[in-house]
Amino acid sequence: MVNNRISAKLSEEAFARIRAAFAQIRADLPFLLDLTKEQKKALPKFGDKSVPFVNKTLEFAKEHSDVIPARLPMEEFSRDVTLYNQLFMIYHEGKELCDQINDTYLQVGAEAYSTALAVYANLQINQDLFDGSELVLDELSKRFIQKTKKDTTTEQI
Repeated sequence: MVNNRISAKLSEEAFARIRAAFAQIRADLPFLLDLTKEQKKALPKFGDKSVPFVNKTLEFAKEHSDVIPARLPMEEFSRDVTLYNQLFMIYHEGKELCDQINDTYLQVGAEAYSTALAVYANLQINQDLFDGSELVLDELSKRFIQKTKKDTTTEQI
């Protein structure tokens, strides 16, 4: 029996609003990047322990600007720190939401798949009771066809 933990419907209006909200978020964050693995690897490591260091450094630099070389881009540093702190909050709120969406997505998918398997099993058992069963079962059985790996060895002549 299918364990149905979630029974919900998302209205078309709510779905459209959610999609529009994501579009608005992207529009409000036009500077978002899509770094490659290599680019990420090349970045200096900046973890949770570094956040207080960076914030305190900025605070010190503002208080003691007379000892900071003019060649250092302090305005940009300040903008980066502010943006980082804002993105930190957005990231954690977004991650929590994404995790919940993912968990719900997995659960609903598992429920739908379990029900589909039960329906498929019943169709197989009762295939003599309805017309066109062979076509339907042939179509549905494609899900379970295992693709074999091609033999990549070649014969020596």
